[in-house]
Amino acid sequence: MRSIVMRTTINAIIVLVCMTTHGFASATTSRLYKSEQDVRTLQAATEMFIQDVGRCPSASEGLAILKTPPPGATRPPGYKSTGYLRDLSLDPWDSEYQYICPGKVNIDSFDIWTYGADGIPGGDGLSSDFGNWPGSFDAAKAAAKMNNFLSLSLIAMVIGFIIGLPIYATGVILKKRRGSTMSASLLGFHLGTLAYLILISLLVILFGPYIG
Repeated sequence: MRSIVMRTTINAIIVLVCMTTHGFASATTSRLYKSEQDVRTLQAATEMFIQDVGRCPSASEGLAILKTPPPGATRPPGYKSTGYLRDLSLDPWDSEYQYICPGKVNIDSFDIWTYGADGIPGGDGLSSDFGNWPGSFDAAKAAAKMNNFLSLSLIAMVIGFIIGLPIYATGVILKKRRGSTMSASLLGFHLGTLAYLILISLLVILFGPYIG
């Protein structure tokens, strides 16, 4: 009975801790989806500007003109009096969104993009350049998903090992005191318990998001 209670308690702890780590790992995904939404918002605002003014924002105006109406003397004809954005935010990695017209990718319109996690041109995965062109976020989303899985798997293994280590060490000591050899003391039910805790942690990581 005592062993059943102990196992149930240990499993409950693992589930709670591992479920909590999903929240930390999802931060990367949240940043990625925020940048995607920001790009869409900037694209829509730029398209409204073009519709009203009849041209793209110039290189000197940049995306800033979408937020703050310029002084009346230099305000482009047709410019909406309230502007086109309530706020011009930085990307989730605290860098400015990039803009060029005509675009290098969208050669018939304009490009709006972020340099990603590293804040510099080029790169792969979360550090690649992604913006308002088809498929640009796909590689970053795949990288975020893999990074989250690997991070959570590592955390799960560490949690399972930390919880199981005292049980394993106790089992080794008890067998040694009973006269077993060192090699025999290192093996047995306590080793299986350690492996079980690591395995169950990984299973929680795999199926945790579907619980509840």
